[in-house]
Amino acid sequence: MVSRLALVLLSVASFAVTAWALGRLPSWPEDLGMRARWAWLAEHGADYDTLVVGSSATANGFVPAAFDAACRAEGLEVRSFNFGVEGMDPFEADHTLRVLLTSGLLPNLRYVLIEGNDWSPRIQYPDDERQLWRNERFVFLHDAEATQEALTWTRGHLEGDLRQRQLEQHLELAARHATNLGAGPTWLGSLRGTWSGAPTREQLAADHGFVALEELTDRPDVTERRERFLAGLEAYVQQIEAWRQRLDAEGRPASAPAPEYRAAVERQAQRLAAIGARGVYFTGTRTIQTPGLRGLAAEGALELLPFNDPAAFPALYAPEARFDREHLNREGAARWSGLLGRAFARLVSEED
Repeated sequence: MVSRLALVLLSVASFAVTAWALGRLPSWPEDLGMRARWAWLAEHGADYDTLVVGSSATANGFVPAAFDAACRAEGLEVRSFNFGVEGMDPFEADHTLRVLLTSGLLPNLRYVLIEGNDWSPRIQYPDDERQLWRNERFVFLHDAEATQEALTWTRGHLEGDLRQRQLEQHLELAARHATNLGAGPTWLGSLRGTWSGAPTREQLAADHGFVALEELTDRPDVTERRERFLAGLEAYVQQIEAWRQRLDAEGRPASAPAPEYRAAVERQAQRLAAIGARGVYFTGTRTIQTPGLRGLAAEGALELLPFNDPAAFPALYAPEARFDREHLNREGAARWSGLLGRAFARLVSEED
């Protein structure tokens, strides 16, 4: 008869082997096409020499074909891929870029364009009742390095109950990341080869990561944003005009960035230099200011191509170029990607 101790040891060993095996499965979140883009690069990463990382302003605004054609017209041959994901802030983008750069999926990488904004690891869903902060992207984000950065920032920038609650949440997310707790649906989706809300392989082959918002007709939140934009079109036009006048009168605000943002930019530069790639920052055609980012550019800490400026780029803020207040439609996205491509190619040629 097998002793009780032997059974316990066998159970522990089985658990350890199972945990190790599950830990080897792909861990990229399927949310909004993140895993689908990674899977595409796993097969086709060698085809691209330019990577673009950012939020929905990138995912639904950066058109690789238009960007590549504009660069070509300026004498720069590139082949770009859009790794934008809705809701990706600079903290998550920093982690995503770090994982991509160390993955070996992009052996021919020469350039990385990074959508900039003010840097913060603050959890955006602190309501314990909704549990939204336990989503798979937050778990994936909380490896040891990102968690340490988040804890340091939280201790230095938040106070009282909010600080304590967010420290606890960061630590729980780190524990989930380390143990793969709750990752079953992600693994099953990976094994099935299906990803909710993701671009199809046909879309990835044709548009290289770009997804036009007009194509997301199955998402009520997207169609509702469009309806709200159209209903408030007059107010939008007035707000953009007031912003344009303010920019003309007061200039573009720049301020000293958070030390953590400066450190993140320095780390990104070191990682890119280590593989012989060059990083350039940009801002999409959002209705938000980025004073910390402009401050870093003024210091010479980074190269910046800013487009959140209706005075300099009025056509990109015209209603006919917009899907909603913060996003371009397909036509506007192609126009902006061409402008970005020309500006980027000229910047590269000036330095070479």
